[in-house]
Amino acid sequence: MKTTSSFSFKRLAVAAALALALPLGAAAFDGSPGPGGCGGMGGGPGFGHPGMGMGGMGMGMGGGGWSHQGLQRLNLTEAQRDRVFDITHTNAPVMRDNMKAMQKARADLQALVMSPDYSDAKVKELADAVAAASSKMALDRIKMERQVYDVLTPDQRQKLAEMKNECQERQPKRGDGPRRKAGKVPPRSGA
Repeated sequence: MKTTSSFSFKRLAVAAALALALPLGAAAFDGSPGPGGCGGMGGGPGFGHPGMGMGGMGMGMGGGGWSHQGLQRLNLTEAQRDRVFDITHTNAPVMRDNMKAMQKARADLQALVMSPDYSDAKVKELADAVAAASSKMALDRIKMERQVYDVLTPDQRQKLAEMKNECQERQPKRGDGPRRKAGKVPPRSGA
């Protein structure tokens, strides 16, 4: 009986990993831009995954998401696309675990606000847990992005750098939002 249960759990775990990894790999080549039309590596086109700070899984390289629009624009070979898929597939469970740890740490910290066990020491402990989870997520994300970057040829890396610069030039500067453009906020001094 245990063998059947164990076998079913393994099948479920593999199916769950594939369910997460396949959309990530497919997203790598969907051509959709990340937030603001730019995603990935430091806010430029390339890698990034929405929801995770990678330019996009909220996860993006540099704050976006796997905005693989940039990778698509680099005209990857089939072998490169396969390698990128392998990288994202292999890293998907780690990235998912990181996201779950971050969500739990944030929820625990938020729950402390109304807890009868509130103390500054407990806040510090939970805030440190949030910081540790965030740090691990960023480290693992950057490692994954570097693995993808290593797949690129020198010409593709140069093109990616150019695309990143173009994207950064198009991004609005902090404080240059719609209210300033509409004249509802006074001009900044020295601007």
